[in-house]
Amino acid sequence: MVFQDEDIANILAGFDSLRTGFAIFDEDDVLIYHNEQFKYVYLSFQLIDELRGMRFEDILKMMIENGEIAGQEALDDPDGWIKWRLEQHLKDRSKIEQRLTDGRWIEVKERRTPNGGVIGQWADITDAKRSETRLEDAIQCSADGFAIWDQAGHLHTYNETFGTRFGITTEAIAKKTLLQTFWHNLGATGDVLFDEPAEEWAKERLEAHLKGETQYVLEFKDEAFLLIRERLTRDGGLTMALSDVTELKVKERELIFRGQSLQAALDEIDLAKQALEQQATQMVHLAEDTEEAKSAAEHARKQAEILRIEAKAHTEHEEAILRTVGDGLVIANARGEIEKVNLAGERIFGVRSDTVKGTKINRFMTLDVAQTHDENLVSFNQSMDSKAIDHPKEVVGMRENGEEFPLEIHVTAAESQLGPVFIASLRDITERKAMDNELRRLATTDSLTGIANRRAFIEALKVETERSLRYQHPLCLMICDLDHFKRINDTYGHAVGDEALKGFVSTAQRELRECDVLARFGGEEFAVMLPETDFEAAKNLADRLCGAVASETYSAEGETVKFTVSIGLSNMKIGGESVSSALNRADAALYQAKQDGRNRAVCAD
Repeated sequence: MVFQDEDIANILAGFDSLRTGFAIFDEDDVLIYHNEQFKYVYLSFQLIDELRGMRFEDILKMMIENGEIAGQEALDDPDGWIKWRLEQHLKDRSKIEQRLTDGRWIEVKERRTPNGGVIGQWADITDAKRSETRLEDAIQCSADGFAIWDQAGHLHTYNETFGTRFGITTEAIAKKTLLQTFWHNLGATGDVLFDEPAEEWAKERLEAHLKGETQYVLEFKDEAFLLIRERLTRDGGLTMALSDVTELKVKERELIFRGQSLQAALDEIDLAKQALEQQATQMVHLAEDTEEAKSAAEHARKQAEILRIEAKAHTEHEEAILRTVGDGLVIANARGEIEKVNLAGERIFGVRSDTVKGTKINRFMTLDVAQTHDENLVSFNQSMDSKAIDHPKEVVGMRENGEEFPLEIHVTAAESQLGPVFIASLRDITERKAMDNELRRLATTDSLTGIANRRAFIEALKVETERSLRYQHPLCLMICDLDHFKRINDTYGHAVGDEALKGFVSTAQRELRECDVLARFGGEEFAVMLPETDFEAAKNLADRLCGAVASETYSAEGETVKFTVSIGLSNMKIGGESVSSALNRADAALYQAKQDGRNRAVCAD
C-alpha cells in the first residue's frame, strides 16, 4: 500500500488526537516520531526543546538524573534499572507500569516492528491505580471474606479472611486457584459437609454461577456455617463474598428446639385442663349423691388446685421460653390471631403483648403483604402445606406507629389440641440494609466530588437511551474537560486542584436541571446526560456553562485560581446508536473544541 502525503498527514493528526503518548524508535533505538501528548508524559520532556533524535537509553538516563522514577531499585541501582528497562523495551511485546515521584502512574505498552524498531504507547493510569488501591484497602478492611475471579477463572483479588478460611496463604497458591479448582477442593479436602457427592455439587456450582447472582450456605466439620454470595461481573468474571452465619444457624436450631418444647408445653396444659374438668365433674356428682362424698369432694378440690398450680407452672415455663429468646417471637393461631408476643417482639413492633392479644397478626404487615398473608393462611388451613413455612425470607414489616422497616422472618408451624399454631421468629435488619445501601452508594459515587462516577453514568445512560429510542424523544450528551488543569496541580498542588474540581461541579449543577445527570469520568473530565433535550437546547446550555465557568473565581488553600472548560456535544441518533458510539462522537467534538482554542463548546457532526 502506498500512502500519499495527505494520508500520512491524516494518520499523524490521528496520533496527535490520542489522549495517550505515542512514539516510534528506529532500528538504532533513536526516537524518530512522537505525538503531541508524549511531550507531557514525563516532566523531564518539558525541560528540553526537541526529543526527536534521542536514543531511548539517553531518555532513561535523563529521567533517572532528574529523579523522576520512583521506587527503591531506581534509587539504589540506577544502572541496573536502566538495563532492566532496556530489556523490556526490546522485547517483541512488553507491558509495564511505572510509578513516578510526583505520585503519578504510567502504563507503557511496547512492541518490536518488523524492521527492528519499537512502537510504544504511554498512558496515565493514576486514577485507575488509586481506585485499585482503595478497592484493595476496602476489601482487606472487610470483616467478611471477599474474592474476585477474572473472566478466565483466575483468582485476581482476595482478602485475608477469605484466604485463611480456604488455605490460600501465598501468592503462589493464589495463582494456581482457578474457580473450578476452588469448588473441587471444597469437596476434596473433606472439610465441608455435603448432602450429595462433592463432584456433583461442584458441577452444579459451575452451572449455577453462569446464571448470575446466587447464594448458598456451606457447613464445615468444625460446626461453622458460611453464607456464600456470588455475582457475575460486567466483564465475565465473578465476585464472591462469604459471611459467617454460624451464630444465626445456632439460633435457628435453638428456635426450632424451643418451638418443639413450647408445643409440648401447650399439649401438657391442654391435657391438664381436660383432666381437671373431668375430675371436677366427677367430684360434683359424688358430692350430690351422698354425704360421705363430701370428704372425697374436698380431696378432689385439693387435687384440682394442684392441677391448677401445675397448669400455671406450665404457663410460666412457656413465658420464660419467650423471654429468653433473643429474636422477636410472635405466636398466632390458625385464624391468624395473635396469642403471645415476647419482649424482643414488643420492642421491634412498638407494642405490648397484652394489648395486641386476639388481634390479627397482619397488623404488623403492609397492605400488599397482609393481603398475600391472608390468602396463604386460608390455603394452608385447607391443604396444610405452604412454601412460606420453614423458609426464612425478607419482607417489609410495619411498626405500631405506621413506620415501615425491613424484616427477616422465619415461620414454624406446630400442632396443638386447638389446631395449628404458628411461631414467627423476627429480626429487624434495618442496619444491615442501610449498610448494603451505603456500599452500593460508594460503588456508584465519585469520592471527591460526590457526583456519579463513570460506572453509574453509563448504567443511567443505557436506561435513558432505551427510553429515548422507544418513545423517539431527544437525548444529548456533553463531555467536559477543564482547560490546562495540569497547570493548576503543578503550580498550586493537588489540594487546590481538588477544590477546583469541586468548584466546577457546583457551577455546573447551578446550570443543569434536576433531571440532568452529571458524572466525573476521571481526572478533570466530566460527562453530562441531557434527557428530553434537542441539539439546539444542549448547545445553548453548553455555551452558558462555558461562560459561567470562565467568569468564576475559585479559592482554596489561600490561593485564587481561574480556569475555563471545553465541551464536546453529541445527540443520540433516533434511528438507533450504541452508547459507546455517542460518547465517542462527543469526545471527538471535545477534541475539536480544544483544537479551536479551548473555552468553547463544539457539536459533533
